[in-house]
Amino acid sequence: MRERLSVILAEDARWVASAADVRHVQEVWDELGIHCSPTALRFVEEFNGSGFDYPRHPLDPGTHRCELNAERASRIVNGEKLRRYEQRTGERLTPVGTAASGPLVLLVAEGGRTYGAYDAFLALYGRSPEEALVHLVDRVRPERLDSAASRVTGMAEGA
Repeated sequence: MRERLSVILAEDARWVASAADVRHVQEVWDELGIHCSPTALRFVEEFNGSGFDYPRHPLDPGTHRCELNAERASRIVNGEKLRRYEQRTGERLTPVGTAASGPLVLLVAEGGRTYGAYDAFLALYGRSPEEALVHLVDRVRPERLDSAASRVTGMAEGA
């Protein structure tokens, strides 16, 4: 999985976040009251500032863009909108980037599961952020969460 992701990101000149960039993202998360999971922080340390194009649906020619910009993603989905996604997944979520050329926010859960969210749409894209990115490129259909669905995890247990 990591080799495949390295190839994807190498095509767009992968950029590794500096310590100052990571501190800035953490300050934004603190400012917006967003939970910072260790998995999301590790992902931001390694990939923040990267991006790549990936194919759209076969019936809709062209490409979409994925931008791994945690600050931008956090400013798009914070407050009540993020809380609703957390309720639906049953997990605390940390925004790490956007896909579908902007509107789809990528959210990483404590254990690594990575969701894509836009308005009422919420879907599981991968068991890890890296897997979610490879699934975007490979056009793997995400597992859509029903708006009434709730998973029993740490949040449901009061974590």
